[in-house]
Amino acid sequence: QTFLEVKVYNSSADAWVVVHTDDDRCTKFTWDRPKGRFSSESTVTVHWEVLDEVVHGKYRIKHYGDAKSLDGQVTAFEGTSRNFGVGAAMLTKHGVVRQGLGDAP
Repeated sequence: QTFLEVKVYNSSADAWVVVHTDDDRCTKFTWDRPKGRFSSESTVTVHWEVLDEVVHGKYRIKHYGDAKSLDGQVTAFEGTSRNFGVGAAMLTKHGVVRQGLGDAP
């Protein structure tokens, strides 16, 4: 199981292919409770360092998580970013692409 996946679109297979997870050195996943430890709200931040050898193309980031209700029930959810391009002109000075995730269902 993973908390995040970086996926690239493979047009010949018409499929999204996982190229990185939270187990890779180029990704970082942080979880925080910004309103304090007793708050029901939490946030995650996904960082992906785009390395020089990255394949240029269409990417997206997927997050897998669990929500816990006040009565202790745990429900799995997932969220996927909008698609974004990675290419020579898209890389920032430090090689980092920043993308927000959409709302989880």
